[in-house]
Amino acid sequence: MKRWALFCALLCLGAADPYAEIEKVVRDNFYDPGLRGLNWPHLCHEQQLLGGSPRLINALLSRLQASHTRFYESDSQAYHELCAIFRLKQASPYCGFGWFLMETPDRRVFVKNVWPGFAAEKAKIRVGDEIEDIDGRSPWEVDHLQGKDIALIKVRRQAGAMAHLLSVPVQRIDPMKGFEQAQKNSARLLDDGKTAYVAIPCYAGETFQETLLDTLSRSPLRQAQGLILDLRDGWGGASPAYLNMFHKQVPTLEMLTREGKTISWDRQWRKPVVLLVNGSTTSGKEIFAYGVQKYAIGKVVGERTAGAVLGGRPYPLQSGGILYLAVSDARVDGEKLEGRGVTPDVEVARPIPFCAGADPQLRAAQELLETIYVGPAK
Repeated sequence: MKRWALFCALLCLGAADPYAEIEKVVRDNFYDPGLRGLNWPHLCHEQQLLGGSPRLINALLSRLQASHTRFYESDSQAYHELCAIFRLKQASPYCGFGWFLMETPDRRVFVKNVWPGFAAEKAKIRVGDEIEDIDGRSPWEVDHLQGKDIALIKVRRQAGAMAHLLSVPVQRIDPMKGFEQAQKNSARLLDDGKTAYVAIPCYAGETFQETLLDTLSRSPLRQAQGLILDLRDGWGGASPAYLNMFHKQVPTLEMLTREGKTISWDRQWRKPVVLLVNGSTTSGKEIFAYGVQKYAIGKVVGERTAGAVLGGRPYPLQSGGILYLAVSDARVDGEKLEGRGVTPDVEVARPIPFCAGADPQLRAAQELLETIYVGPAK
């Protein structure tokens, strides 16, 4: 009877059965060779009988209780981003709108981050909007957008309200170039005229650090009195060495031309800094925030970070999609951040569903910097 059930399950899955691959990749590469004491082959077999949906696969992987351990379908935005970050041969542009989405426990999908200058922002989609579907398909799917100029996105702005359709241009996005452009587009002086703001949707690569340093060394941001660096959402990857940008004991250089023009060269940030973090701040971004806090470089505002600080590696599966797997443990100054994360100096919640773009965390960061600008009361 069990054999017949297995046979039927395999028929439902078709020729592409991910569980055999996942069982082997995890057994051979997971950072804990004891596999958390689990009977891994038995668990894979049991899950195989239930079906091969991504949700069920990720329910299985969650038993390993490890960050950087997840299955991504090949038609998802995250799949394309992960392939690009790790420079896999599967890497290619995807069609999308310039956003990060989140799913609530009741499986509703909301916009949690809108990239400035991209299609979603131009269509006036805001953080907190519920995305019911896109052309009648799941908001997580992107491959069906290939070849389309316009998509119909069903958006709900308020709890209990009727969803309405927005006609939004489909944008072809090269992940790494898209991340860099979103970072550049975010850079601005805030309304007070003295606070620089930059968001980093992905910190996986020196390109993003170089872009940050170049942006901060130019007008108008170089004239700012303080900096808010937004590390919320997206991908980690930051090197601890990036903290050297805050080292003040580096000489400044000025070159005087024969025409009397002065050219300054200083790519250090020597002024106050506040980091914005949340529960989707992961990996290298958490290590960066840890360093800023521990070594009193600046302040951290927002929500406790994800506690996702294992070393991960992607494994493309023949059955389709990618298995992102934790392959190494990590210690930061001898401390384990996995499962713990970084607790902000100033904790401020930002409930996403139907928040209409409100950002109390950014407001709190501005208020904190204002106290620094003014200085202590006399």
